[in-house]
Amino acid sequence: MVSFPCASGTRPVTLSESTRELCAKALSGFFGRRAMETPYVTLDGTEGFDVLSPREKYTAVLDRIVKECPVYINDGELFAGSASLGDAIRPVVPAKYKGEYIFGWGANHVTMGFDRALHAGLDAYASEVNSRLAESLDERQTEVLLSIKNCLESLRVWHGRYMDALDTMINAAPDDCRLRRIRDNLAPVPFAPPKTFYQALQSLWFMFAFARLSANWPGLGRMDEYLWPYLKADLEAGRTDTAQAKEQLAHFMIKGCEWIHLTWQATGDAQHYQNIVLGGINESGEDISNPVTRLILEITAELPISDFPIAVRINSQTPDEIYELIALNTSLGGGVVAVYNESTVIKALESCGYPHSDAVCFANDGCWEVQIPGKTWFSYTPFDGYAILQYGALALDKPQTPAYADFEELYSAYIDRLATVIDGIRSNFNKKCYEGAPPVPFCELLTAGCVQKGMPYYYFGPEYNVDSPHFGGFADTVNALLAIKHFVFDEQKYTLEEYTDMLRRNWSGFERQRREALNLKYWGNDSPEADAIAVRLANDYADICDRDRSSNPGGMLSPAGISTFGRQTEWRHQRGAHAFGMRDGDILSGNGSPTPGTDISGITAVIRAHCALPLERLAGSTALDVKFDPSVFKNTDKTAIVRSVIDGFVSLGGFFMQMDTIDNSVLLRAQENPDAYRSLAVRVSGWSARFITLSREWQDTIIERTSHTLE
Repeated sequence: MVSFPCASGTRPVTLSESTRELCAKALSGFFGRRAMETPYVTLDGTEGFDVLSPREKYTAVLDRIVKECPVYINDGELFAGSASLGDAIRPVVPAKYKGEYIFGWGANHVTMGFDRALHAGLDAYASEVNSRLAESLDERQTEVLLSIKNCLESLRVWHGRYMDALDTMINAAPDDCRLRRIRDNLAPVPFAPPKTFYQALQSLWFMFAFARLSANWPGLGRMDEYLWPYLKADLEAGRTDTAQAKEQLAHFMIKGCEWIHLTWQATGDAQHYQNIVLGGINESGEDISNPVTRLILEITAELPISDFPIAVRINSQTPDEIYELIALNTSLGGGVVAVYNESTVIKALESCGYPHSDAVCFANDGCWEVQIPGKTWFSYTPFDGYAILQYGALALDKPQTPAYADFEELYSAYIDRLATVIDGIRSNFNKKCYEGAPPVPFCELLTAGCVQKGMPYYYFGPEYNVDSPHFGGFADTVNALLAIKHFVFDEQKYTLEEYTDMLRRNWSGFERQRREALNLKYWGNDSPEADAIAVRLANDYADICDRDRSSNPGGMLSPAGISTFGRQTEWRHQRGAHAFGMRDGDILSGNGSPTPGTDISGITAVIRAHCALPLERLAGSTALDVKFDPSVFKNTDKTAIVRSVIDGFVSLGGFFMQMDTIDNSVLLRAQENPDAYRSLAVRVSGWSARFITLSREWQDTIIERTSHTLE
């Protein structure tokens, strides 16, 4: 049993045994494997289907999905609604025609406007759509709005099937109070505003499950902010208590595990973008942390659910009990809880042009890049910035290395090539944000701007449209530049041709030189020289991304970001040998973190290096990955340890930090005997996943990360 800290001195209630059993059933993969038994619906035999427009096809597809997908009311659960077609897990729209998928992906990297939809009810949205359709519109606007209206009608059909199923079950078991309560709770929502906390959770879940069923993977945003008014009213009226509210929240989160099936070997079975953001200030500057914040963090500590990665927005007002619960979750492992330094994030968004009233509302996009929920189309374009150095400036794939008079000339050549790549990304924006993208009418309904403009989500419908270049291999680039500067231009031990020849040979025959290169103090080790290169590179990169900002088509924003999201696993064999002593194929840096194995001076040095970057210029976001050795938390004050790390990160101006506690010996045993470690969860990048469902390369990436103790 988990022992909960509580700053108020009152011990939190623990969840019931029946809730724990339901959670264990979900985590065993029962519901996910059941969904895979019915992977999709088929549109074969639909008259005239071939000649329909994409949006007409989508309307027909969604109509078929809601009429034919399995409807489940599971034993013991408190909510209705299930994304019950297995192919939506992938995600593709779970429908085929003549053996082929009709549409590919839906919408992900998005946090829909669940808050406004919850408070207003979807009937109000239907009225808004009908009012717009009554206006003078062009053909495209009419088509977009009609598809949104049809999507709402499909949702009503799906809702009706659940009401009918509940009535049938109640007729067979008239004394089942649980079924009656579920039916009565579901009846008015999500079309009318909810009246209680329990009903608000049902409304939110039904919208969320419908989005998932149609292959959209949204984040949930600031759940504690928009759910608290309902719980507060219930508590004040005596309609519920904290114990009951916690059970209901736990059942909501257990429902979010319905796609677990424990059979994938790739990026894991929890990468569904259903992230939650907690805490932080509102427009008035007040911290919004409340009992819902606490209950969610208690549940993730008490139940081994890693499928709702949580980011807590940290500021000077963050309550002590929130720090305590972050520390507890961190010490337990699983990488469920991460932190934003919201001061830096808000400043970065404002510098990118967002008004304070929107910037202060930020959430993540289902991963960890920030966006304004319910108002944003967000995409990012990853590129391997390190490969640009290897094969652009250094030409390691060619027999001859370009001649550079000094380090400045090499660095300038690299920046020129970097600019060329980013200019290519920017010129490709219209191809990414285009009319031919799949229709996503439910996302359009819940994203401000689309209905008002009558414009598609993927074609400048939202209020904010973002495609952020994301620099991969940042730390590796810094380290390679440092090594070459040191050995070739400062010490002049080798010519650049001699040094790059050793790299072309993968250091074969040059073990002494390789060891010498490994022993430099690289980025993440309180190295002023490495920090200077890193800061310079980050600023130059941000300058390139900021060029001609106002001339982007459709008001497209292209803020700089730094990430890999694990792509270092696929890039590892495309980079050659490394100037800082590593060989071809070694797993290198992830996100905005140091290269594994080079950060030997402890976690404080890592945080200082990361926070020295001009993070307020990275509105596209970046992340620092921190891996604790479990010994850190043995016989010590967990809260003091984690709080000291977070406080240092915040005081130095960090952006986003994701923390995990991992024993590598356990991970190695899990590789050898996966059946014995089915529930073992780890932080991957913007998500957590059960370790055994990751591919071997992903598992190795997690293992390779540097484990930190405290200096």
